[in-house]
Amino acid sequence: MTSTFMDFAYAAHALTELILGALKLRGRYAHEAPGSRSGKSKMYVRHHAASLLAHALLGALVLHAGLVDTRVGQGASLVLATFHGGAVGAAFTAFAAGELPSLRLSSLSVSPSSTSPFLYWPMMTVVFVVWFIA
Repeated sequence: MTSTFMDFAYAAHALTELILGALKLRGRYAHEAPGSRSGKSKMYVRHHAASLLAHALLGALVLHAGLVDTRVGQGASLVLATFHGGAVGAAFTAFAAGELPSLRLSSLSVSPSSTSPFLYWPMMTVVFVVWFIA
């Protein structure tokens, strides 16, 4: 894989995680109405925000230091791929159980707001796993 592609992947990843993490700092997800979560539940959403922001920072630091094509970059890619692979697994487990509010396996109704994470997670996981293997 070319360095330019991976530099772009790291930059896109850092920017995407920064935006998504910042949005979650408000304590709710995009499909939820303001005030619909308890204080403890808001804390878990903010915990999710902190993990996204930490991953954005990891990617930005590796990119800024010029370490994308080094063993450090491979290690960072492995960490990011593991996180995103776990997120995909958790999402699909919830999807299969019919536990997602806007995705139902029985009716196969998918709302636009819930579709983008299902495109984002696999895309980022594939990018980092392929880079790590290559």
